[in-house]
Amino acid sequence: MDREVELKLTLCPEDAERIAGSGLLQGQPEELRLLSTYFDTPDHLLRRAGFSLRIRVNGERRIQTAKADGGLGAGLFSRREWESAAAGDFPAVSEGTPLANALGDRAGELRPSFEVSVIRDKWDVTENASHIEVVLDRGQILSGEKHIPICELELELKRGDAADLFALARKLDAVAPLRLSILSKGERGYRALASSQGAIKAEPVDLSPDMTAAQAFQRIAHNCLRQYRLNEDWLLVEGDHRAIHQARVGLRRLRSALSLFRPMLKGNRLDHFSDELRWLTGHLGQVRNLDVVMADCVSKRLRSRLKKARAKAYAELRTVLMSDRCRTLMLDLAEWLATGRWLQKKKRDHLRDRPVREFAQQVLEQLCDSVVEGGQDIANLDEEDRHEVRKAAKKLRYGAEFFAALFDQDKQRKQRIRFLAALEELQDNLGALNDLTIRHEVIRQLVLDGVACTLADWRTPHPAALLKSAADDMKALSDAKRYWH
Repeated sequence: MDREVELKLTLCPEDAERIAGSGLLQGQPEELRLLSTYFDTPDHLLRRAGFSLRIRVNGERRIQTAKADGGLGAGLFSRREWESAAAGDFPAVSEGTPLANALGDRAGELRPSFEVSVIRDKWDVTENASHIEVVLDRGQILSGEKHIPICELELELKRGDAADLFALARKLDAVAPLRLSILSKGERGYRALASSQGAIKAEPVDLSPDMTAAQAFQRIAHNCLRQYRLNEDWLLVEGDHRAIHQARVGLRRLRSALSLFRPMLKGNRLDHFSDELRWLTGHLGQVRNLDVVMADCVSKRLRSRLKKARAKAYAELRTVLMSDRCRTLMLDLAEWLATGRWLQKKKRDHLRDRPVREFAQQVLEQLCDSVVEGGQDIANLDEEDRHEVRKAAKKLRYGAEFFAALFDQDKQRKQRIRFLAALEELQDNLGALNDLTIRHEVIRQLVLDGVACTLADWRTPHPAALLKSAADDMKALSDAKRYWH
């Protein structure tokens, strides 16, 4: 077993030659023509277990490779890898290996799932004292009738410091725009198998009690950034309102993670990322607010105006997402998460090395106290104070979801489900109240010349009913068992 550490980046096909001819990649590349066939059971047992399995053909040579999921930080892959010569076109599964354990008695069900065909240019590069293998892959994923183009760079650390991967990536980015990739070719192939593409909700965070707070933060942040980037890629193709919402959720989850772990992370870089994420979230929010208002509007004359405003806001958002500022933010975040100074500061060793379960218990207790105490008389709070309770409830929910795997025994799981149900109901009602405020603000900003708005133009929940429900939800949350004890 080996472990590969690599940084993946995507680029436009027309920029590939600029990278290849930049002079930054030393010497003439080795050119390879590769055809990789990925195998799994019909129900994708290996994928669900966190493995990929392929046979790659290069001329007469066949190599079987199995990889296990893993990451050092968003965009920086660190995966266990098992590689061996393949005797034929079908994989062999050796007894006692992790792959065999994952398959159990179902190795006989393995079938080809999809193929990846690429022309690969490969260079060996020295960056500072590090040895880096750089590959430029151009080709396609072949899945049934689907042919999905590939144009990507992979920077694999063969020896040295992972920070040098990012140093080289920045030099290459100065030649042609590069976007942080969070999908392996195997993952992209599995996504191609899906009957439809669309918005991606948050995936469970894979935490274990033996992790430190620092390791947990990296895993959580990677999960949040992954959600954002998957939805960003989709909404650049389709301005789907669900992808807008989920991309925004991914960023808000990441901002909450930065806040929860702030004592361990604090410094100028944290402040910078907090500001930049707020900037990007704000642009997504402008489109999302129009989507919320349109969903409740039943007036054709108003919807026509709202659609025009939405189209303009989406065009502006797309410009932001394609900007150097946004691309650089993603690369900066990936580097900071994987190799930032917050990982080296000696005075914070005790914070980084703290057992994550102990950390989670303290955080969840503090967040829950904040919500319950702030919302004791929620029906009579003014709009500003109620908004603060809503934000605190959202942060508590994100925290509960981040740390869910740490409190997953049968009794805890049942208590957590009830706790989150009460919290979700509270969020829904407070969110509906907030949507009423958003509507007034959107209408004011549009300056609808002489267009009168009446209650008949909207599907309008009554604020009094929402406040009563919110008060009931707050009581249910207060009474719910704090399952992390």
